[in-house]
Amino acid sequence: MKNKVAAWTIRLTLLGFILMGLLVYGITSAQEKAAKPKLSPLPRKVEGAKGSGGETATDAQFPNFLAPQLPSFFLEMETWSSPNYPAPITPLPQTPPRYPTPVTPLPETPPKSPPIQLPSFPDAPNVPKTPREETTTPGPGKTPDVGSGQGTTGLGPPSWVKPGVRLTFYAASATVPGTGSQIVEDENGNLIGSSGKKYSETEVGGTGGQGYVEVHIGYVDYQTATLDIRAYGKDIATGAIIILSTALGHVGPAHTGGEYWIHPQLLLQIQQRLTPGQKILRMPYHLDGRTYNALRIQTTTGNGFAYHTYDLNTGVLLSAGGSTMGSSVPVLRGDTIVHGGGAGSTFIGLMRFKSIRQLNLPWNGGAMPDWVSRTRSLTFEGTKTANVTAAGVYSFPITAKLIFQQTGPGWLRYIQHGTLIGPAGMPPSEGQSERVVGTSQVGGLWIPPSALRQLRSNQILDQDQYSQMQLRVRGVDSSGVHLIEEGPRASRAYLYNIQNGMLIGYSDSKKLDMVTETNSLTLRGRE
Repeated sequence: MKNKVAAWTIRLTLLGFILMGLLVYGITSAQEKAAKPKLSPLPRKVEGAKGSGGETATDAQFPNFLAPQLPSFFLEMETWSSPNYPAPITPLPQTPPRYPTPVTPLPETPPKSPPIQLPSFPDAPNVPKTPREETTTPGPGKTPDVGSGQGTTGLGPPSWVKPGVRLTFYAASATVPGTGSQIVEDENGNLIGSSGKKYSETEVGGTGGQGYVEVHIGYVDYQTATLDIRAYGKDIATGAIIILSTALGHVGPAHTGGEYWIHPQLLLQIQQRLTPGQKILRMPYHLDGRTYNALRIQTTTGNGFAYHTYDLNTGVLLSAGGSTMGSSVPVLRGDTIVHGGGAGSTFIGLMRFKSIRQLNLPWNGGAMPDWVSRTRSLTFEGTKTANVTAAGVYSFPITAKLIFQQTGPGWLRYIQHGTLIGPAGMPPSEGQSERVVGTSQVGGLWIPPSALRQLRSNQILDQDQYSQMQLRVRGVDSSGVHLIEEGPRASRAYLYNIQNGMLIGYSDSKKLDMVTETNSLTLRGRE
């Protein structure tokens, strides 16, 4: 029993740990869920359909159309909230989405609706009624880079983009199956094709989930902004919040924050358009009792669509989402495998703006310590523990090596390589991601020593309405300054050296239905 549980625990966490709470839960396609045989266990011979091009069953895969437009944590939310959790995990894209839509010059005057302030944030700017510059017109099939080039010179960030600002979005997603079952190649299957290959019939299930996405501005100057992006799942029945991932980071031009904002002057230059493949419209947009003067950009392909809606007065993302249908799947009809005979699953995802606020952290806008620029890597070592109900406690050694790649005045980009040593007989699990850290974020690799010296035990630094996480000083002692982010079912703890501001210890914990997972890491080396 223990060996089976240990193997299940390893599969659950195999690719999903790394320092700073980077427990990234992915999801395989709905077609890859646990098989429920519907046929006799005795071998059966089946034939491939004529003209099918062979018998090999191909799992439905979602096309890359939405990959740069819908964040990967949509899939994490599905996994956590699915009744079939835990599912086998797969690596998720670590690069945050980029704004993908072509822009063209705007000849008309923007709408004259009154400027609308963002909720809970009084400094949202009133943008001019006419654009100050013009953008270039993209050629057919080309997407210009809104982060550089003509039309963006000298823009800088929108006036509300400041160190320590946090945007929160509600997010939800679902995968809807297009057929009840499909045929997959299986060396232990009970269906034998004319070529001798074996297959099995598996159920195609659906998944769904919801939660919140936090986008925290860790650093910003006139040219550059860095983002720390975290996802939280929300239990539909109880409303409990659980950490999903902190594995996303972004560094880029300050006038475009990934997909989360675009400078209002850039939005004003986008021309309205109505074509079969793209719709760009200025429109009133109603959200949570407010009406925004908005720009909606929607792109449609043969198997789906994606959209972004931005507030024209501030440039902040108000909503995003889309839907796409996966490839058709092989099914069994009588004694024949029909490749492409079943409809693929449909993926649906959405995000909605909830709030924007300034965190009053004592280290906001502080200087980056000198040791960062003199460091090539940091190595953390520790233990991953899974306490499984009625099965026991299992612990595995873990290591995280942070390889510094690029530094700015108050930010760092690094590659994080993690290793988990499993039970005897199982190979080590390794994962890698790119991270970005800024001086003004929570849980970074450093806090300016001058700010650490101001902190006092039990001092409450922040309370977040949506993630339900409270940030406080757990203690100050000879080992350093202990900070903790704590919610009803999850926590992250950080230990900082008070002399140089360096992160020297980290731990996180989260309670799932049957498992309590804990990671504990301590700094062991610096190069």
